[in-house]
Amino acid sequence: MKLIGITGAIGSGKSTVALLLKEKSAIVIDADKVAREVVEPKKPAWKQIVDHFGEGILLPDGEINRRELGKRVFGHPEKLARLNEIIHPHAIAEIDRRVEQ
Repeated sequence: MKLIGITGAIGSGKSTVALLLKEKSAIVIDADKVAREVVEPKKPAWKQIVDHFGEGILLPDGEINRRELGKRVFGHPEKLARLNEIIHPHAIAEIDRRVEQ
């Protein structure tokens, strides 16, 4: 098995390359999708984010209001760093689990 990582700026063609690889039977793990999954309601990362940033970042259904959270962290490097410190370990662990699968 070979593991390939695709990185690049917005609009650089990462999704196109991933689609081409998928068409060739590659298993694609989208880190952005994983990062969204690990912050779903009641998951450990979700709880840590709510504990740190408060319930004011939640939508009525319990989902994180990404726009509200963004307002609180963008332009505030220390808050953005804290958010990344919460999400990244969970996302990396889930990616590692999927690779092992």
